[in-house]
Amino acid sequence: MTVNINRFFTETLGANLKNPRWSWGAADPMTNRVFLRVWDDQIRKTSDGEQVRVASDKPRRKSNGFAERHAHIKQIMAGSEGFGVVCTAADPDTKEARKIVAFNQDTLLRFGAFTNEGGRTFAKIDARVAVSDLARQQTSKSTLTEDLRTIVRQKIESTTKESLINARVGQGLFRSQ
Repeated sequence: MTVNINRFFTETLGANLKNPRWSWGAADPMTNRVFLRVWDDQIRKTSDGEQVRVASDKPRRKSNGFAERHAHIKQIMAGSEGFGVVCTAADPDTKEARKIVAFNQDTLLRFGAFTNEGGRTFAKIDARVAVSDLARQQTSKSTLTEDLRTIVRQKIESTTKESLINARVGQGLFRSQ
């Protein structure tokens, strides 16, 4: 069954896009994972394996997604797990915004080290991972302690951390009724 890519991020990966119109990726603070849209025509073989282009130093055109992409890459470099959702462009050669004609709903790319070559940032592809191995499971009351530890260990603002803790504890209260 084909699903919309925005719903795939939210419902399958558990990562909410900041803005469905211009976001190029999303983070899941509960699992400390970042998911980036990447293009199949920008995967290349190297002597070291495979890489995928994840960013450019300068935008081709004005887009709010550009700044968000660089923030996501910094988040991965700071310790979050990084994954690529491989998309196929309707027209890879367009000078306009690319349109997604298809994306891989079954397999993600696990990112390794980043390199910058000629103003373009590439992520080493460490592995291809089945989406079913990463899809967020519904949490239950029995996972509360581990969920709270995960939140506390994250390098995020204290107000965000507090909100996540309150939301997770609240889930347990409602589920026990």
